[in-house]
Amino acid sequence: MNGAPPSVPHGDRALTVTSADCVGLREFVAHFSNHLRLKILCRLASGRACVRELVEATGEKQSNVSQQLKHLLDAHLVTRERVGSRVYYEIADPVTLEVMDYLFAVAVRHRQRWHGRT
Repeated sequence: MNGAPPSVPHGDRALTVTSADCVGLREFVAHFSNHLRLKILCRLASGRACVRELVEATGEKQSNVSQQLKHLLDAHLVTRERVGSRVYYEIADPVTLEVMDYLFAVAVRHRQRWHGRT
């Protein structure tokens, strides 16, 4: 080994990946590792929603939904806006939806390939 950061194939070029890049990626994808966060993000994919709507969509307790919304806010994956007495949440960056689409597609392929399920 020459001590140089590894390269990861990316289309017709290679990305140079450092240890810090790997840590950053691990931290980023960890935001998608909680089932309730995913349910919230999936609901928000169709448009903004208030906590009550997210509780109804997820079937979870309001306190749990609020806790995960705080996590998503701190991670800058969602934004909030107060309108009158309600607070609405929405996905902060459309790229988040692309990441979710990709992760779900990979998960389905993995399940089909290794577990023989759909």
